[in-house]
Amino acid sequence: MWEFAFNTDEEHREGRGRFHEFASESKAAQEDWIEVLPPPREYTVEGYVHKKSHRTLGAALGAKGEFKLIYGVYDVISGFFAYYEHEQQAALDMPPRGAARVVSSSKCL
Repeated sequence: MWEFAFNTDEEHREGRGRFHEFASESKAAQEDWIEVLPPPREYTVEGYVHKKSHRTLGAALGAKGEFKLIYGVYDVISGFFAYYEHEQQAALDMPPRGAARVVSSSKCL
């Protein structure tokens, strides 16, 4: 048996730690369930990253931009990535310097 669990929105809002527990007959089925169920609401990824800036909007293809150090915050539940000049701005819930809803990602070569 391959176990997985979740809690409901109501239970989460009320701070109840009750989880509904289930089990599947295979690891593949467990992974299928985990892949489609939302991760914990508190789950965010944040930290300093380098953002590539483009010199001009009309820059020729292949033109190299410069990288600037920014503080990024990605909320797994909403799918929004926001960035700030400094970590303190994110901690104080100040308006981000930029934000976007992420629909896909890839590695750059």
